[in-house]
Amino acid sequence: MTLKIKFNDNFIKNNLLVFCNDKKKLPDLSNLLNKNQINFIKKFIDECDFKKKKFFDLNIDPKHKIAIVNFNPKSKQNLTLEIEELGAKIYDQFKLLNIFSIFTVKENLEYFLKLDKKFINKFLFGMFLRSYNFQKYKTKIDKNHISITLPKGLEKKISEFDSKYMSLVEGINFTKDLVSEPGNILHPDEYVNRLKKLKSLGLKVTIFDKYKLKKLGMSALLGVGQGSVRGSYLATIEWNGSSKKKQPIAFVGKGVCFDTGGISLKPTKIKENMT
Repeated sequence: MTLKIKFNDNFIKNNLLVFCNDKKKLPDLSNLLNKNQINFIKKFIDECDFKKKKFFDLNIDPKHKIAIVNFNPKSKQNLTLEIEELGAKIYDQFKLLNIFSIFTVKENLEYFLKLDKKFINKFLFGMFLRSYNFQKYKTKIDKNHISITLPKGLEKKISEFDSKYMSLVEGINFTKDLVSEPGNILHPDEYVNRLKKLKSLGLKVTIFDKYKLKKLGMSALLGVGQGSVRGSYLATIEWNGSSKKKQPIAFVGKGVCFDTGGISLKPTKIKENMT
């Protein structure tokens, strides 16, 4: 299941997403719902225990639901994380309730944009991250998608999301794809091939094979890998995105395709699942 963003002021074909704080104050819904529906929702919210639960859903009519979310951030220090987690949790609830189309209220969003000017971007970022689903080897593929419709006039607020946040989503999902691949598919040779493709993004990718590793004196790495028919590699990925005056930031990690190291130390029940 994936996520799509639309811009429209038409509520007719959508369900409704409304954010509330602890004061339980609703945005103006008079241009979307009739008076009886609004009073019904207000009465429902008055009876909700926001301390025990953050997400409530209610049938407005046989064809429409309203999703009511209590968002009352604890502190500005962790505000970004709280907004992203909110997006992820709401995505889970939509999926659970089979809600595939949702409409948000402009006045409602503008209130939270005052709290954080990038509220929408961070909220959608959390939803997109949560929507990841590795379906490459599945016979039956889930082609459903959740569509979130934002009011017109907020397009500029999302422009940064397209340029920055979607790049982050794509990078994170690329990493998740690598983690999700089985060891017989993503062996070191294939791993290296996929890393080389990152050159098209402007990254400098250098691959050190067994000959270069031997020259560097990296015998321990070669010793571990010599029991495999596949090669052993060291890859460096460089991005010169900052000024030359600033100190570079380096991340060091390892990509493990198959590992049985310390297998005798593992509990018997989990040995069969080791890859």
